[in-house]
Amino acid sequence: MTHPNEEILRMQDKALMAGDVAGFFDGFTDDVVAHIGGKNPLAGTYKGKEQLQEAFGKWMEMSGNLQQNTHDILANDTHGVVIGDYSVEKNGKTAQSRAVQILHFKGGKVSEAWIFDEDPYTTDAFYNS
Repeated sequence: MTHPNEEILRMQDKALMAGDVAGFFDGFTDDVVAHIGGKNPLAGTYKGKEQLQEAFGKWMEMSGNLQQNTHDILANDTHGVVIGDYSVEKNGKTAQSRAVQILHFKGGKVSEAWIFDEDPYTTDAFYNS
C-alpha cells in the first residue's frame, strides 16, 4: 500500500508531466517554503505559494526545451524524496543534471521543499548565461 504522502507527490509528478500546473500546485500548502540551491537567478528561498509559482514560471521560461524523468518517489508521515534527472536546451545551450527534492509535509500537503542538483556548476552556468 502506498503512503498518502507518496500519493501526493505522485499526483504532483503526473500533473507536472501533463502540463497541469494548477494540479501540481494543489499539493502545496499556501505558506509553503521552497529552498532552491545554486548561484543563479533561480536560486533562493521562496515563501508562500505565490512566490513559488512565480519562481516556477521563471524556471520554465529560462529552461526552454525541458525534459524531465522521475526515477523514484518515496514518502512517509513527515518527509518525501523525489529523485530524477532533467535536461534543458535554450538558444543552442544545453545542460543536464540529476536532481533530488527533499520535502516536508503538513496537513497532507508539501509545506517545505529543498531542491538540489547533482551538478550545480553546470546548472549555474546554464541559467547564468
